Amino acid sequence: QCHRIVFNWNNSADKITAHLKLLENACDEIKAPESSEKLERILSIVLTVGNFLNAGTHRGRAQAISLDSLLKLSTVKGTGSKMTLMHFIVQEILSKFKEAVMFYDNWKCVHPASEISLKQIDADVKVLGVDLGLIQNEITNGIPKIDDEALAKHLLSRLNTFNLMAADKISGLQELLKNVTGTVVSTLEL
Repeated sequence: QCHRIVFNWNNSADKITAHLKLLENACDEIKAPESSEKLERILSIVLTVGNFLNAGTHRGRAQAISLDSLLKLSTVKGTGSKMTLMHFIVQEILSKFKEAVMFYDNWKCVHPASEISLKQIDADVKVLGVDLGLIQNEITNGIPKIDDEALAKHLLSRLNTFNLMAADKISGLQELLKNVTGTVVSTLEL
């Protein structure tokens, strides 16, 4: 089991790091002034349409849009029409605010980052921590079932070296995860 952990641990940690960096870069792309102004314009139009449609109700004075409400745009249809609210809003934006449509022109990381789950990354970091704990347990309890003392010392030395590197790396991963989670949350609050 230790061999499997040591063999796979760095690859898993590197993959997690790459995913976190991709999420961070995607957030930077969304927050970039050239993108965020156009996106803000589009969301403002969506909010205005939503407030108009909900006039006279408690939802008619909304000041922000939830991700849930954005998803509903493609399901709300006009009476006797196959056109959804999303279609209508896109047509209006294309006819009146064409420059705003290209808000995503510089987004290279956003689409690939949309496939990444922060919950899964958090779970993967925890698994790496558990695996590191197993290695630390082996170091503390000694390597069982090895009669060759020189080999046991060598393996113990390799595990100690791995443990020091991995403990440092997991701390960095946990800090990066915390920072990227904060960045994602702040990006979603735009």
